[in-house]
Amino acid sequence: MNTTSTITRPVMHLISQAHLDPVWLWTWRDGFAEVLTTLQSAVDRLHEFPTLRYTCSSAAFYRWVQATDPRLFREIRQFIESGRWEVVGGWVVQADTLHPSELSLRMQGQLAQHWFKEHLGVTARVGYCVDSFGHSAGLPSILAGAGLRYYVFQRPGPHERPDLPNLFWWEAPDGARVLAWRLAFGYGQGPGCTADQMEKDLRERWRSCLVPAMPVGTWFVGIGNHGGGPTRVQVQHLLDLNQTGNPDLPELRFSTLADFFASIEQQPGFADVPVVRGEILHHARGCYATNTRFKRLHRQAERELLVAGNLLSMEDTTAHISQGMKPAPAVPLEGGAPATPRLPPSSLHDAWWTLCFNQFHDILPGSSVAPAYDDARDDLGAVRQSAHRQTVAAVHSLARRTDTRSAPEGVLFLANPLPWLRTARAQVDTFVSPHGDSSITHLASPDGAIIPLQWTAAESGLGPFLKDWRKLVTTVELPARGIRWFHLAHGTISAVPSPPPVPPTLTTIANSLRLVAVDDHADTWGHDVDRWDKELGFATVTQDKRMDDGPIFRRQRRWFSWGHSSIILDVIEWHALGAVELVLSINWQDRRQALKLELPLRMNRPEFRVRTPGAVVDRPLDGNEWFWGDWLTLTDSDRRLQVVSDGATAYDATPDRLRLTLLRCVPHAYHNPVPHPEDSPAPFIDEGFQQAHFWLTIPDPAATPETLDMLATGLLIPAEQMLDSAHHPTP
Repeated sequence: MNTTSTITRPVMHLISQAHLDPVWLWTWRDGFAEVLTTLQSAVDRLHEFPTLRYTCSSAAFYRWVQATDPRLFREIRQFIESGRWEVVGGWVVQADTLHPSELSLRMQGQLAQHWFKEHLGVTARVGYCVDSFGHSAGLPSILAGAGLRYYVFQRPGPHERPDLPNLFWWEAPDGARVLAWRLAFGYGQGPGCTADQMEKDLRERWRSCLVPAMPVGTWFVGIGNHGGGPTRVQVQHLLDLNQTGNPDLPELRFSTLADFFASIEQQPGFADVPVVRGEILHHARGCYATNTRFKRLHRQAERELLVAGNLLSMEDTTAHISQGMKPAPAVPLEGGAPATPRLPPSSLHDAWWTLCFNQFHDILPGSSVAPAYDDARDDLGAVRQSAHRQTVAAVHSLARRTDTRSAPEGVLFLANPLPWLRTARAQVDTFVSPHGDSSITHLASPDGAIIPLQWTAAESGLGPFLKDWRKLVTTVELPARGIRWFHLAHGTISAVPSPPPVPPTLTTIANSLRLVAVDDHADTWGHDVDRWDKELGFATVTQDKRMDDGPIFRRQRRWFSWGHSSIILDVIEWHALGAVELVLSINWQDRRQALKLELPLRMNRPEFRVRTPGAVVDRPLDGNEWFWGDWLTLTDSDRRLQVVSDGATAYDATPDRLRLTLLRCVPHAYHNPVPHPEDSPAPFIDEGFQQAHFWLTIPDPAATPETLDMLATGLLIPAEQMLDSAHHPTP
């Protein structure tokens, strides 16, 4: 129903705010100052104009204020209590919603909402990612799980998704919903915008900012993109315009987003709001792959926090520690995150805050300046170090509480941090012959079970005292969130049944892989580009050599050359896992090019499914660039393939082939039409060395998204291990 005919003057809710990027064309240090000055300005304007109200997101910003300016923080709290300051977002920052795991995005809400309640006395009800570049299909469930009923966003805009209504119920696959509002005209004004220009824009565009068939809308007020907020001139001009009663303008009302949504819910047409399901894409497809090196570092940090948290809970278990212990369940990285995850252990609290901050929508997508990634790399290094230290300590603690007195010599202690029974790989560098006589030939469990092992090259070819020092590799079945230990045994062993070979289909695919270089003269974001398919050529194989062949794995190594770049590909067949691991060691020196790994597809119109945060979605084989999470699957009538990634997050696919985007070597923060200074000494993104890991498996025909999550996570997270000795258990 169109109600505008019965109301002479629609209401435009003026949302006073400032678009605050803590990191973008500046580092977080500058963003910190930007936040303080902007929020001080907002408080000053609220004191000056009694009818003004202000909206601000991001728990990280409020924490900065609390830590550095208690007076300003108290004033903000007072305005919150009086209803003139609105807290929105419900997350640590306005995050990228495509590349973090579901667990990370749920942790965004858990950390922020808990902090808001404790320190501000409120929680947010409006989700707020006005500048994020896309929105995953499972996001409504994640938002609703954080207590958010509404969602405000801008990208993709009407020119990118003209089929999308500006107001709609957005529904996740599990049925959770949020009421979503897409901004029709920006999230504020630039620093050069005068009051007259703002009025001109308002007069020309206000009708497009109304909710369809309803006499209400929003207009965002405030200088932004490097902070600022509403100016005195802006506020006074809008007040003056409203007092004139100009029939060519709506009623201009300083308001909040919560009040805007409440007004929608009172409209007769509210019952007719359409329902939208699925992903909200695309804006800036290039960011699906920009700075893959950092994206991979981020996913490693996520996994290491997951492992550390699970091991700490295992360590805290008061039950008797023994072979096969099974403490309370934990959550996997994808697909199993609870609607309201627990707060992390206190010792990991700061690490999770740091990880969530670096999921900001101009950091994780790769669109910030180069110095910002020095900071972000150091941040994630600290996150990983914190998680790693606590993981190692927890494993040692579990080991010392385990009775290993029956071991005649050295012990390999293994812990499974994941909440399901699995076969896990483990490896450790050690002496082949610890006593200088007989070599270690196998592992033996306390109950007499024999576990084969394989020796391969260690990280160093040099052993202590020039003794034989190599890497011991094995695969072992481990109980859910449990432990096993084995003594390092010598001597001849009877034949151990060999696991079935890796499926020939996987070997065929691995032997047919190609590396293709494509032209990439798009800007950092990949604005107005849908596909990267201008082939420059294929890398040449210069050497092919069998490196390892044993009971645990077989490794084939290929050396590739392209332009000024070199790539080494290890194809590793893990027998007991039934999987092929692909390890690419890349030294990339060719600018304005992207590198893709091509897998041939010999399938008949396969179904193509992709893991994304909170949902598994169907995708077309259209040749365009898309993002993906930990895994994707292709299935036809008689063939199946799962591809797992440790951090590469973009691909394109056609019915004939799948191409996984390994890197884009383009300038940092280069935005068309501004030319990039070719004489800049700054490195290009993903220039130099990086390493990528993929896994190929054939899933069971009855595999569900949950079992595919478990398979992928199990491949990405090895067993935690340590070398131990015979000892009494510590109580």
